[in-house]
Amino acid sequence: MTGSSGVPGPAVAARRPRPGARRPVVMDRATLVTVSVLLGLALLILLPDGSRPAAGDPAGVASDRRLEQCGGATGDVQYAFTIPSARDYRVYLPAMGRSLELELDPGALIVVFRRYSPFRPAAGPTSSTGASPTAARSSGLHDVCVYVGEAGAGELNVYRDISTAGMRATVDGPVLDPGAP
Repeated sequence: MTGSSGVPGPAVAARRPRPGARRPVVMDRATLVTVSVLLGLALLILLPDGSRPAAGDPAGVASDRRLEQCGGATGDVQYAFTIPSARDYRVYLPAMGRSLELELDPGALIVVFRRYSPFRPAAGPTSSTGASPTAARSSGLHDVCVYVGEAGAGELNVYRDISTAGMRATVDGPVLDPGAP
């Protein structure tokens, strides 16, 4: 045989892997890259990164039209979150008394105001004690709005002086208001 210069020489044979030799692992590298990308995406979704609002943060439901109907667009909202069924409100607000009007299947938006809801009258007594809307209130008591159903077709429920002790925005999430020790 001749070499590339036309001069007789050893022939260059194609290299074949010898039996039992390791082959290049191109597929394994592609799999590693795919798994790495998927793991990275999972971490972005599962770990809080500061770009998503925390549970109960009103920013998490800012685009929900029911927030405005509950007065959350103008009120001083401390917490706001949705629940899958209104009848489960006591899971999220365990210190709230029983409210038969919430024993409904549709989902609901819960809005907790720092002080008073915008639905309180501007002046005059608001309770049997004669307290005015500007009177100091007990710690842990808030006005709460629960809008049941779809925006515009649901039911607005406003409650005054509700204890938020033990409140959570998700079933298995952290307690947002531990209440009195």
